[in-house]
Amino acid sequence: MNKLKEALIPIALVLFSFIVKGAYLSFNSIGGDEPFSIFYAQLNVDSIIGLLSLGNNPPLYEIILHFWIDLFGVSPFSVRFPSLIFSSLTVFFIYKLTKNFFNLKVAIVTCLIFIFSNYQTVFAHEARVYALFGMLTTASMFFYLNIITEQKKQMRNLIILLLVNVLLIYSHYFGFFILFIQFVFIIVNKSLRVKYWKSLLICSVVIAFFYLPNVNVIMNRFLESSTNGTWVSPPEGIKSIYNLIRIFSNAPVVASIVILLLISAMVKYLVKGVGQKVTLVNKFVVFWFVFPLMFTFFISYWIPMFLDRYLIFISSVFYMLIAISCDYLFNSKKLRYAISTIVCVLFIFSTQPNISNKRNVKETIEKVNELSRENTSVIYPYNFILNYAYYYDIEMFKGADSENDLVKRLKDQNIYGITNISEINYQGWDHIVYLDAATSFLYPNNGILEKLNKDYTLISHSKIYEVFNIYEFAVKKN
Repeated sequence: MNKLKEALIPIALVLFSFIVKGAYLSFNSIGGDEPFSIFYAQLNVDSIIGLLSLGNNPPLYEIILHFWIDLFGVSPFSVRFPSLIFSSLTVFFIYKLTKNFFNLKVAIVTCLIFIFSNYQTVFAHEARVYALFGMLTTASMFFYLNIITEQKKQMRNLIILLLVNVLLIYSHYFGFFILFIQFVFIIVNKSLRVKYWKSLLICSVVIAFFYLPNVNVIMNRFLESSTNGTWVSPPEGIKSIYNLIRIFSNAPVVASIVILLLISAMVKYLVKGVGQKVTLVNKFVVFWFVFPLMFTFFISYWIPMFLDRYLIFISSVFYMLIAISCDYLFNSKKLRYAISTIVCVLFIFSTQPNISNKRNVKETIEKVNELSRENTSVIYPYNFILNYAYYYDIEMFKGADSENDLVKRLKDQNIYGITNISEINYQGWDHIVYLDAATSFLYPNNGILEKLNKDYTLISHSKIYEVFNIYEFAVKKN
C-alpha cells in the first residue's frame, strides 16, 4: 500500500464516523447527567476543580467543556460536539493499533463495527466524559503496545503514554483500571518484567506526582464507596455479562453470533493452537478484555460497579476481538472475507443513528409548562433541578452561579425542588403540577404523591416514556 492510501484510509474512516454519528447529534433532549456537566462547565476553572472534588467526577472533561462553551454556547448541538469529536478520533487510534499490530482487514472491520455500534453512538451524542475516556483509553493502549513491542521512537512513545495516562485519570476514576491493566500485564510476563521494571517504576512515580493534587479526593471516594456502597446494583451472575455483550453488540441476534464467533475462535485455539507461540500483542488484547471484565464483575459483589458505561474502556478491544476472530477462524481467504462482511452488515443493519437516550426532558418540561397557569405551583424532585432549569429557562440556567442560586430563582417562580413533602407548606395552593421524575427511586418514602392525592383532587395524569409522570392537582371542592 502506498503512503498516500495508507494516510487516507484512517482519515476517511474518521470522517465517515463523524458524518454517521453527527447526523442526529441534537435529536435527543439534554438529560440525565448532561446538565450537571454543562452547568458546572460554565463556572470558572477554580470552581470546577473545587466543586467536582466533592463528587464522583474528576475535572478534565468539564474544563475542556468550559472553554468550548465560552466559544460556542450551551445548545444541545454545541455541548455534544466535543463528544462527537472524541468518538470519531477514537476510530483513528483503533485503526492505527489494529493496522500496525494485525492487518488492514482487521483494522477496517474493527473501525466499521465501532462506527455502527449503538453503544458508541450513545456516548458520541452525550455531553459527558465517556467519549473522551474511550478515546484516551485506546490511545493509551496503542502507545503502550508500541513500547512493549519495541517499536521505533521509544522515548517519544513513553512521553506520550505518560501524558495520555495522566489525562486518563483526570478524566474518569476508572482510568486507574487502564494503568492497572498495563501494570499487571508487565508484572505477569517475566520477559517484560525483567526488561521494563525500571521504566515501570519511573512511570509510576511520575504519574503519582502529577496526580498528587487529587489523591485525597480519590481516597475519600473509594472509602465512601467501599463503606456505603454505590447506586449500582450487584451483578446477576452470567446474565449481567451477557447483557453487557448484548449492549456492545446492538441487538440480541448480533450478540449471539458474536458470542459464537468468539467461542469458536477460542475452541480452535484450544484444539490446534495450544503449544504454538502466541504473540505478545495477542496475549495483551485478550488480557485487556478478559481481566478487567472479570475483575469488575467479581468485585461488584462487594462494591457494585459493573455498569456498561463504566466499562467503555473494554468496548474498543471487544470490537477488535470480533474482527480478529473473523480473521483467525478460517484458513480460506474467501471465508475470512465472507464472515467479516457478514459481521459488518449485521452491525450496519442493526444500528440506530438516532438512538434514544430515554430522557425526554424537553417534552416533559413542555408538558409541565402547558399545564401551568398564573396561580400554579410546581413540585419536582430536587435531584432534577439542572434538567428542569435547562429547558425551563436557559438564561436562568446560564446565569446562576450555583445550584443554590438556581433553587432560589426557581422558587421565585413558584417551582420547588424537594426530597420530601414535609419540606414545603403547600396548604392553600390552588393549582399544583407535580413532576415525578423517578422520585421514589431517588427519595424513598418521600410522601409527595400520597399527600397530594389526600389533600387535593387529581385532574390529569400524563406519562412520558418510563420515568416521567406529571400529575395535575386542584383544590377539593366542598
